[in-house]
Amino acid sequence: MGAAPAQRSEGGFAAFYSGPFRGELVKFERRRSAALRSVLTWGGLIVAAAIAIALGLAQIRSSPWVFLVSAVAALVGVMLVHHKFTADYFRDFKQQLVAPLVQAYDARLSYDPDGQIGRSEFEAAGMFRELEVSEYAAEDLVSGRFDATALRFCEVDAKNVRYTTDSKGRQERHETRILKGAFFSADFNKHFAGATYVRPDTAQRLLGALGQALQGMSRAYGELVKLEDPEFERLFAVYSSDQIEARYILSSALMQRIKQFRLRSGHRVHVAFVRSSVYVAIELNRAMFEARLFRSIADPAVFREFWDDLEPVAGIVEDLNLNTRIWTKS
Repeated sequence: MGAAPAQRSEGGFAAFYSGPFRGELVKFERRRSAALRSVLTWGGLIVAAAIAIALGLAQIRSSPWVFLVSAVAALVGVMLVHHKFTADYFRDFKQQLVAPLVQAYDARLSYDPDGQIGRSEFEAAGMFRELEVSEYAAEDLVSGRFDATALRFCEVDAKNVRYTTDSKGRQERHETRILKGAFFSADFNKHFAGATYVRPDTAQRLLGALGQALQGMSRAYGELVKLEDPEFERLFAVYSSDQIEARYILSSALMQRIKQFRLRSGHRVHVAFVRSSVYVAIELNRAMFEARLFRSIADPAVFREFWDDLEPVAGIVEDLNLNTRIWTKS
């Protein structure tokens, strides 16, 4: 693969941040401050009015419902005010500040705040099959082509939701998060006969030999694959429907790259080799590329965080060496 663009070299963020970007940042900081003042002013007036109305009604009819209805009305009012004064700011923030940052990080990448990898592809990867995906939301699509490799990643929030009914007939919602983080898809230039999954290993790390035995009992992702790399097996458990192919895919060099990526990023990582694609899911448990109304964007740490968010996902092509075309699709 060709060398990474100069922007991604040491000092790339400092050069970007101190350039023309600074002028745009000053403008947006003024917009943020104005939006915050409007939200606090109008929100405060709505809350004060709701309290006054609730106290007045309580003098006429003492009922806890008066305060509950007033509180709900105030909450809805504050949410409407927040949307009115921040919607344009949040949209323009991504289009006019985040998009240039992504391009500065690597000119081969493009950013679409409303783009996504669809739910059908997420589910087809089969990386989180223990729970059915009930709710799926995705945004912040970054895409590009690094030599022969086309890649895409976006922020995904996937949940499993189930409902139960209590003894009084009331319905209760139970929510389990499947993934909050980045979901990555790239062409591996090889059609796989089976499906191979590299999953974070919690059982062996916590339970040792017992955990390893428990891993072997699981068949949700195929058979447990034993590899000649104790450190890799401490970090990951590998399952596959084709043992021979799994060992062929996970060469010593590739296992080393996956280990380094996991240790460098500091996040739990899932990898799947399915059909002719490699999928990577990175658990972030927070939103990517989002403006925060109550935090000044004049703080360089805000955009440094966005810049650093690109590293674990945009660097996957190099880490997994997808452009070393040792295979051809059959």
